Amino acid sequence: MTESGARRGAPRRNLGGVLVYEPVEYGHSKDHLVCLGRGLAEPRFAGLRATLVLAPSLVDALEGEVWGEALRGGRRQVVAVTDEELFRCARPNGVLRAIDRWRVLLDYVARFQPRIAHIMMLDELQLPLFARLPTPPNVELTGVLFRPSMHYGSLERTGRTPAEVLRHARKELLHRGMLRHSSLRRVFSLDPLFVDYARRCLSTGRKVASLPDPVFPGVDEAGSRTGPPASGHRDTVPAGRVLFLMFGSLTERKGILPLLGALERLDATTARGAAVLLAGRVPPGLDAAITSGIERVRARRPELWLEVRDGRIPDLELEALVAKADVILAPYQHFIGSSGVLMWAAGTGTPVITQKYGLLGEWCRRHGLGMAIDSTSDRDLADAIAAYVECPSGHHDPDRIRQFVEGRTPEAFAETILAELAGAGAHRGRRVGS
Repeated sequence: MTESGARRGAPRRNLGGVLVYEPVEYGHSKDHLVCLGRGLAEPRFAGLRATLVLAPSLVDALEGEVWGEALRGGRRQVVAVTDEELFRCARPNGVLRAIDRWRVLLDYVARFQPRIAHIMMLDELQLPLFARLPTPPNVELTGVLFRPSMHYGSLERTGRTPAEVLRHARKELLHRGMLRHSSLRRVFSLDPLFVDYARRCLSTGRKVASLPDPVFPGVDEAGSRTGPPASGHRDTVPAGRVLFLMFGSLTERKGILPLLGALERLDATTARGAAVLLAGRVPPGLDAAITSGIERVRARRPELWLEVRDGRIPDLELEALVAKADVILAPYQHFIGSSGVLMWAAGTGTPVITQKYGLLGEWCRRHGLGMAIDSTSDRDLADAIAAYVECPSGHHDPDRIRQFVEGRTPEAFAETILAELAGAGAHRGRRVGS
């Protein structure tokens, strides 16, 4: 039951169970919680008592979709954080946000008294863990670290800016200190290269474990697509054009502004052979800049088919769009970590144009996912678009993409986390890698 449904009877304390903590919604939150919810419904985890403390928007989005089966039997409950707690956990000031998010976590730990608390976004709590802030006795912590970068120096093929060197040094200090926290039992990472680095180079590296980033749309164990076939979403695109799709939040970090600059640079022949669909939410502070950029593109390159769909795209419709696209545009701007956009593209076998920086660039090169370029350069972006218009099938490797997605199932994601949580009680009193 959810908190709203629990007002007829207060949420139970769930002594000795598991607490899952995601007080703010991120782009990946719903997909990952759907995985966990379905995992909790599996017979293997029937005995796992769980309280999920979530952002209200996540409770609303997931209620009725997943939780019915997962919450059956009275051993599980979903609790929404209050509006005041949500405000504190989403403060713009990073230091205050981390401290408040830690305090809210400890409040719920005291309230429900679990034996282990799993933090879905561990990055936001690195500072309290680095500072060795205490946790209640006999409570262990696990979590998912999304943006490790202390190993990026070994991935870079070009020089880093002084700002990036400083940022990575600061993150290395935080990562090392965080891993020394005695209550932190396990850190999951979607970046297998960081796992290898931590195991080789850090004294506490045994705490770090690999977590398969789930591919959406779903894939089966053989790496084949599951789910409904895509249809009907390309009818308005003029025939004979290569369809480029950018989806998700159309933010600066995702490279929307350099992309618009690149579209201005296209020559007339390339523009006549391309269709570009921008589908996703436009941030309020960026709408004027995006609107202005689109107007410039249309004025300079009227030959280009360009359409914008502002707003969240339902999952089934998004799956169809991704499958129908010829190329996914993911021109992140020095983004750290994995990407749901990349995983959606890989799940349909659709090639990407993405950054050469960090994990995304390394995956793109190793696994033939598409073109890894300097995505901060609108000239390089324009050249990549032109290359795909000229030869849509010549810049990626379908066989290697299929190999890349093998094993990256939603089931494997949930199994990895839940097996750790279910087995943690057998190791009480023995810290991992401490």
